[in-house]
Amino acid sequence: GNAFSSFTLTMLLLVVVSTLFIFPVAKSSLISQCLDISYGESWQQGVKGEIDITFPKNVKKWKLEIIFDKGISDLQFYQGIVKKRNSKKFLIKNRNYNGKNKKGDTVSSGWQASYNKKYKQHPKIRKARLINMDCSNLITTPTMATTSITTTAETTVTSSTEITNNSTAPDGCVDFSHGHSWLQGQDGKMDIHFPESVSDWVVVVTFNNTVNQLSVYQGEVTRIDDKTFKVVNKNYNGIQEAGATVSSGWQALFDEKMSPVQMVSAILVGLCSDLSSTTSGSNITSTESSSTVPTYTTSGTAVTQVIGNCTVEVDYQNTWNSGSIGELNVEAEGDLFGWLMEITFTNKVRDVEFFTGNLVSFNGNKVQISNKSYNGNITSGSILILGWKILFEQESLEPSIESVSLDGTKCLISTLLTSTTTGTSSSSSQFTSTASSSSTTSFTSSVETTTVGSSSSYSPSTTSSMISTSAGTITNSVTSQSSSISTSSSPTTGFTSSVQTSTVESSSSSSPSTTSFGSSSTTSSTLTTSNSTTTNSASTVSSCIGITKYNYDEAIFKSNLFYQAQRSGYIDTYGDFNHAMIPYRGDSALKDGSDNSIDLIGGYYDAGDYVKFNFPMAAATTILAWGAIDFAEGYKAAGQYEQTLNTIKWATDYFIKCHPEPNILYAQVGDGNADHSQWDRVEQMSISRPSYKLDAQNPGSDLAGEMAAALAAASIVFQETDKEYSNELLQHSKDMFTFADSYRGKYSDSVPGVSSFYNSWSGFQDELAWAAAWLYKATQNDDYLQKAKQLFQDKDVGELSWDDKTIGAAILLAQLTNEQKYINRVSSFCTKMADVQQRTPQGLVWIQQWGSLRHASNAAFACLETALVMDSSSDIAKFRQFALSQIHYALGDTGRSFIVGFGVNPPTRPHHRSSSCPVDPSVSCGWNDFNQPGPNPSILWGALVGGPASDDSYEDKRDDYIKNEVTTDYNAGFQSALAGLRSLAKDGELPGLNGSC
Repeated sequence: GNAFSSFTLTMLLLVVVSTLFIFPVAKSSLISQCLDISYGESWQQGVKGEIDITFPKNVKKWKLEIIFDKGISDLQFYQGIVKKRNSKKFLIKNRNYNGKNKKGDTVSSGWQASYNKKYKQHPKIRKARLINMDCSNLITTPTMATTSITTTAETTVTSSTEITNNSTAPDGCVDFSHGHSWLQGQDGKMDIHFPESVSDWVVVVTFNNTVNQLSVYQGEVTRIDDKTFKVVNKNYNGIQEAGATVSSGWQALFDEKMSPVQMVSAILVGLCSDLSSTTSGSNITSTESSSTVPTYTTSGTAVTQVIGNCTVEVDYQNTWNSGSIGELNVEAEGDLFGWLMEITFTNKVRDVEFFTGNLVSFNGNKVQISNKSYNGNITSGSILILGWKILFEQESLEPSIESVSLDGTKCLISTLLTSTTTGTSSSSSQFTSTASSSSTTSFTSSVETTTVGSSSSYSPSTTSSMISTSAGTITNSVTSQSSSISTSSSPTTGFTSSVQTSTVESSSSSSPSTTSFGSSSTTSSTLTTSNSTTTNSASTVSSCIGITKYNYDEAIFKSNLFYQAQRSGYIDTYGDFNHAMIPYRGDSALKDGSDNSIDLIGGYYDAGDYVKFNFPMAAATTILAWGAIDFAEGYKAAGQYEQTLNTIKWATDYFIKCHPEPNILYAQVGDGNADHSQWDRVEQMSISRPSYKLDAQNPGSDLAGEMAAALAAASIVFQETDKEYSNELLQHSKDMFTFADSYRGKYSDSVPGVSSFYNSWSGFQDELAWAAAWLYKATQNDDYLQKAKQLFQDKDVGELSWDDKTIGAAILLAQLTNEQKYINRVSSFCTKMADVQQRTPQGLVWIQQWGSLRHASNAAFACLETALVMDSSSDIAKFRQFALSQIHYALGDTGRSFIVGFGVNPPTRPHHRSSSCPVDPSVSCGWNDFNQPGPNPSILWGALVGGPASDDSYEDKRDDYIKNEVTTDYNAGFQSALAGLRSLAKDGELPGLNGSC
């Protein structure tokens, strides 16, 4: 019996190891002279690897065909857009930023194949080819990874020595490195090496600038001063033997206006001298000598930098009435180990931003910028491309770049000037070369400029830039929100972590194109080398700063991030997931629907839990879509229109899966009671996830009606950008409404247990009227309008919520018909909210305790929509002022923000499982993490918490799920109201605002 048990245990361990073990990437021989393919981690239902594409000629775009030897269900290719031909054949085309390549250039990309079948050996790429390219004459020298093979009787494991770019100082005990940086944070890793045995330990860390909050995941942190912190061991890791190492992630938060802080020292007190190390190239300190040649210190080695000729090509890409964007293409003779650049403009600029450089100083028309952590080391002859944006006074001339100096050397400038006009016209482009003491030469060429639309005000469009180096390519896309990290290894849990370097988490499928609107956008910069891809993401400065009280652009940006953090399934299906700011999330719940043999992967987790409740999810989607329709200009001004479309599409893609037949609709995935009994990472969730469906025998008119409304509204959103998808949404909406109306009943009477969470208190007639009104708006079919009027209940209500859509239907009917009956009803509702409804002492309209801010935000959005149908200017002003007061309450009018990661004193302990778990995935997560009193280790950017009590009292406590939980429906009305306020600001109609922005 013991022998059998031991054998059984051994085999179980082998299964676990074979499932979780990460095999290092080892290069295969070239599959062609253009393509080098390698394989990395494999598990029961997937395999990852890397492909290096070397181009045999100059190309503007490329396509790659890949054929596997076995069928797979899905392929992700992180530097390309994938189209599935069949289960074995896939076509990949370039992304918008990496299509243009010169002969000999290389694009490196991670890939991941997923499959449902159990194979003895994972699928391999049998054939791959670059379409319409002859690779026979390309000479390449592949680099082979060095590995060793260890064989035992039980299994064969490939192992290799881990290669890092950390450099340890001679007597130092602490190595530290820097990872992701974002608007208000920087993270990294720290390795503490013990030269002798200890029973406890203390590390003192110092930063180069003020840090508001420091988290070190394997230690307890106390502040010494603004830049210095003491880190003491946890109660479980104080005892360490000589030669042991404690590895920990860290995260520093700082004010948004600052450049990312850098850790400059870390001392193991009493054991080591004041010597420590940093990741090579990621922490570069510049000191000016008495001459114009700076001296840089990298990893403890002083490098005096001498450069020869410097040339800069200036590309003016787009101009509008108060700003412009463009690129600098910088080439220098001599290697750069960090750099400092001075740019002088011809006229004074009001604001300036360089997307891949740190702003050092800014004074009128002079700007100094330095390298980011990832682009300091540039080899001689490589091109450094810097995207920029400037804002200037509307009445002044557009500033142009007069001179550029790189590390004290004045650069030769060649300029491409392209004018942009409304309509179709011919304009001229001038190429001018200037030097500090040489004559100017120029020539002119004719350029045809065509613009769609009649607006005289221009906004920046999508631009991307690349830095070619011997290590690879740095890409900057002005409007992309996506970010990723890839290395040849990944955490054993198989999902992204900010502590242990992670696999590439990026893929692509059909989704709205990325375009920036207005003078605010989000920037993403990507460093691609032969074996890694790194992206940083940050939000640009809003043009409303100093005009509006709060930064609406940032709030909308972060609200969309919250929805990303709530994604279920393959989180980067659209290639837009912001891994830099949400490093703790990975793919999850990949078997949803399997109990009913249907694919229900995707959608949103409802709140701080992991159930997919379709009723509130659909309600949130309808409200988000409504805001995207009526306040699209606000989203565009904030640079968040395309991302908001993705936020909506993530839900509607899932709703389509939930509707496999006209009279079958899936209502929920997951058991609320079982789910709430656990506190863990969703990526490691092990409980059963049953799926519940509605049909003719088990109706749910409220849920089916709400999903029909969501899809009808979304069909309007996508009408211009994706007509085929819009039609698909509309057909599902029609079928869902017919099902809802034909088989009437409450969904909470058909789905076991849901009444404890989202009971349909108001019944289903409000959803049927709401859905019919939306279908009329989408189709202009009068039958739907008559149905909506017939179903509408003309009664007083006190809320717009996931449960009760009565006032929403009234507003929509008022907008669609302009009939006084509906206008009176909605005017009465908003007058009651603005003048009569109970308020807290500090002004929050009080509707009910659970999600008090959610209800106030929904009322604010409803009254912004109501203002669109009012004739009285006084009513319009009153309703807008009411909406502004409620949203500003959430943003910080009481002296604190109720938005995680936004504003002054925001919540740091939301009732939310994923963000409360340790960042290091190898550290277990459980109820101890729920009970720990400190902030959540990860920031749940943009989440609106439940809110205060009726007396404005609020405590930032994780265990208070009434005041401090978050849900997808909380953010929906809030985000749509933000878009409404941003639209008013753009049009100069925001209450109290003089002018527009």
